Parts: sequence; structure tokens; C-alpha cells
Amino acid sequence: MTQLRNVLSGGFFLLLCAAVSASIALTPTVGSAEDAKQSPQTTYTKKTITHALAARMVEAAIAHAKELGVKQNVAVVDDGGNLKAFARMDGAPLLGIEGSQRKAYTALFGFGTADFYNAIKDNPALLVGLSHFEGATVVGGGLPITIDGEVVGGIGVGGGTVEQDISCAEAGLRVLGE
Repeated sequence: MTQLRNVLSGGFFLLLCAAVSASIALTPTVGSAEDAKQSPQTTYTKKTITHALAARMVEAAIAHAKELGVKQNVAVVDDGGNLKAFARMDGAPLLGIEGSQRKAYTALFGFGTADFYNAIKDNPALLVGLSHFEGATVVGGGLPITIDGEVVGGIGVGGGTVEQDISCAEAGLRVLGE
């Protein structure tokens, strides 16, 4: 939460600048053959989640939802916001389909969606500014998937109360410790 407040203390402008800077830094550039000779590294390795891990996380979240007696939608996205695994329990609310995916995507900011909301709720400019990020939400139930300090994906759960959604997302994250 403190980290989130530090990020947001400069306001929406700094958050937007950081997002744009990250996008620019990841945009490939075309250089000359001479540039390629001087810089032999032409690719890099990054961590992301596998489908197998994403599926196990969804299964764990659903198992916990069954224990709670709630019908849930569970989505897991990779570090680029691409859907890796999804399940909708029989009878889970239709609105939770999109909601769970939005929660998982928003968690890629590196913060739980409930924490994100609590950090920006008193700043109308940030709340309105967030609406310009397609696919983002600040409804609780989204958590970042972090491995070795790096956000490699997000999990989002929707269909119950905010507390139930968060609890099921946490159950999905516990797979990382197994």
C-alpha cells in the first residue's frame, strides 16, 4: 500500500508518464547493421506464467469458492494482459466474466485492486483518469502474480462479495507456494 501511495503521490500525470515510458522502452526500434554489431544483444528473457500454472491457480480459486458456497468467475492473465486461463462456475453471475478479467488486468499495475481503489478514492482526477485505461477496474478481487519480485501476471475473481472475491484470488495465489 505504501508503494502504491508513493507511485500515486505525484498524481495521475506521473502514473501516465510511467506507463508511456514503459511502453516506449518496450517498443522495438529498427537500427542499422552497424548498431547490431555494436550491441550484440537483440533479445531478452522475461518471466511469464505458463498455462499449467494459470490453470492450477483457477482450480485453487474455484475449490475455495466451493468451500465458501459462492459461484465465481476466475481469470488469470499473463504479464501482457492476455488471458491464460478462465473458468465460470455453473450459476456464476454473467457480470463476473468481464469483471474478473478486468480485475486480473488491473492487478498488472502491481497492486491488489482493492488497495488501488483505497489509494485513489479521494482523488477525483485519478479516479476519472483510470477510466481512460481500457479494461481497468478498482473493484476488489484482483491480485498481481509476483515471482522473484516481478509481476508476471494477474488473477481476478468476480461473482461474490468483494471479501469473497479477494479470498478466492488469494487461494489461487497460494499455488505459488506449493
